[in-house]
Amino acid sequence: MNKRVKNEQWSVADLMGYLYSGKIKKPRFQRKKKWKTRPGKNRTPNEKEYIDFLVKTENSVHPFTFGKLMDIYSNIDGNNRINAIDHYMRSPFEVFPEYLNDLFEFIKNINDLQSQDERYNLDNGEKIKLKSMFRRLSYNEIINFKYHKYFKNNGHEDFYSKKLKQYRDDFEPVIEETQNKLKLKNGSDFNKVVINVNILNQ
Repeated sequence: MNKRVKNEQWSVADLMGYLYSGKIKKPRFQRKKKWKTRPGKNRTPNEKEYIDFLVKTENSVHPFTFGKLMDIYSNIDGNNRINAIDHYMRSPFEVFPEYLNDLFEFIKNINDLQSQDERYNLDNGEKIKLKSMFRRLSYNEIINFKYHKYFKNNGHEDFYSKKLKQYRDDFEPVIEETQNKLKLKNGSDFNKVVINVNILNQ
């Protein structure tokens, strides 16, 4: 059977779905991860600038290339780009730590909120714990973040009921601003970015 190339368009959500389900394989001949997370002095490609590009264009422009056998896609070209997207989706605040600045400033000064009962003040350890929770969120967790639901469903129910519940109305607009920094210009989320794909049927 003759090999032929098929052009497709996937979304980032499609790409990550295939990757996390094991349908995308990376052959041994593929280059190892070379990109740094953030820009460096030598101006080599890096994950931050690539994600910035995808956010601005909403399209990968240059295609990723896969060989396809049955339902398995073997990555031929685009390994660093896949790694960059994967890293961003798993840990967006490792790629863009500055997007947490306003939220962390809010947490730092949270005890200064007027009319706040001192019983609900957060000590330094609790503030560090709260910052760590947000820093570890995946892209989908922060984009779909629901204050009450997250803390109660992730083993922090006691912390929530004793302290965090009182701050819900103050936190929500700051979290919304953080979410907006991670969205595309049209207001949709990064999952909707178009990935151009060449598929070599084998």
